Amino acid sequence: MVDPDIIAWVYPVGEAQKVDTVRYATHTVVKNKRSRPPRRQRRPEALAPALLARSARETTPPPPAKSDQELEYLPYLELRFSDGPRTSAGFIFGKDPDLSDILLPSIQGISRRHFALTFRNDFEDGRYRLVVRDLGSTNGTTVAYDGQGKQCRSNCDWIISGFETPDTTQKLEVELRGGGHMTRIIFRVVVARHDLTSPVYIKNVERFLHGAAVSDVLFGAPRLQSVDANKFHTAAPTPTNQPFLLLKRGVIGTGGFGDVIRLWNVSTGEEYACKRPNGYEYRREDWEKEIAIMKNMQHENIVRLCFATLSPEPRLFLEYMELGNLSLEHKRLPFSLQDCWDILRQSLSALVYLHCRREPIAHRDLKPQNILVKSRNPLHVKLADFGLAKAGSLKTYCGTATYRPPEIQMDNGSQRYTVAVDIWSLGVVILQLEYGLPAPGYGSTMAWCASIVKEARTWESDGLIDILQRMLILEPNERATAKACLSAVEAHYA
Repeated sequence: MVDPDIIAWVYPVGEAQKVDTVRYATHTVVKNKRSRPPRRQRRPEALAPALLARSARETTPPPPAKSDQELEYLPYLELRFSDGPRTSAGFIFGKDPDLSDILLPSIQGISRRHFALTFRNDFEDGRYRLVVRDLGSTNGTTVAYDGQGKQCRSNCDWIISGFETPDTTQKLEVELRGGGHMTRIIFRVVVARHDLTSPVYIKNVERFLHGAAVSDVLFGAPRLQSVDANKFHTAAPTPTNQPFLLLKRGVIGTGGFGDVIRLWNVSTGEEYACKRPNGYEYRREDWEKEIAIMKNMQHENIVRLCFATLSPEPRLFLEYMELGNLSLEHKRLPFSLQDCWDILRQSLSALVYLHCRREPIAHRDLKPQNILVKSRNPLHVKLADFGLAKAGSLKTYCGTATYRPPEIQMDNGSQRYTVAVDIWSLGVVILQLEYGLPAPGYGSTMAWCASIVKEARTWESDGLIDILQRMLILEPNERATAKACLSAVEAHYA
């Protein structure tokens, strides 16, 4: 059980080949009133700076970790709520003794107020999280998460607690560069794990922030501007002038169009699913079309495009849906009948939004893999992957065979079709989830479509199947519209 009064521990670390990196960091720590001696003492012959630096480079979990005790041989700062900072900017690290809580060495490149450790709660859940904040330093600050994100920034926030990425980071290091970037000062920060919803934690943070603000007035300390987190995601990033830092968190999926990777914004805590080509050969106009379609969409049941870039290659930064698609989630925990009603209702709401626009948009590739799950309780789904979506006159179709409507199965290439293709595909998706598809469970012919219609009509009336029967009609002009289907579903909820 971590002491609820502790905020974090800060250790001096460095590079084995550069003794100064350890010396400057160690001097900063041991000369501060919050300094604590090493928890364990090395044998005298093991105390050489080079060995100390080498041991500090090891990956270590928060103390008192039994698997790796290297940090226990280092002096450290113990930051506590009860011994808070002097100003509302938080614990300031800088070389000005009148403005800094932790005094850094007075060397070229280190600013009077370089960076701070403080709290923010301007997140979607409103919880307080610890952040490293560069205070507009001359040479900037670098924060590395297990070696990732080593890009120097000024006037930037790095979240170091309360999200999966920082909470699973074993080695979180803050690096400052001075002396023409030749001298490095590196600190390892280990954040105390607290329940962010705990009344004790919330009270401690609020007292920490309030107490610091009061001291500003009492002692006439200069008020420091806090960083507006919104500034980091108001513009699309470019490779040479990116306003925020994104850490790669893994690969979500790979397909013929490209890859989708998971990214985390170190300043806002937002996660993105980044869609990008997986090779040098791609049709730029296809990506431009998808971006143009998605940037004008705002609906609670359509995956949001956060921003996009086209240079040096197309990239779509979409909201990250942690639970994945319908197919994966159904395998993990099968959807109930009520769940299927909810999926149909929300998907139809999105289709009404698309189909009833001045220039109707057909998704053209509705399938379980393109309906993503944001949450299960309450159930919230969103349509995704508009790479095949098309507005206006519809002539070509490239959707997945099993969910392909009959007018496409028998098309000779000259027939135009309507947004009714989405009604059929969604009907097949819901039929598959609740009732199952006819053997063999897939197909790509008119006979397959006919077997789907037959399957839907073998079930006794239960409300849901009645709506699906209106969606799964061979003749597209006879299918119910998205609006009519949604009205029928809404009647079920009334």
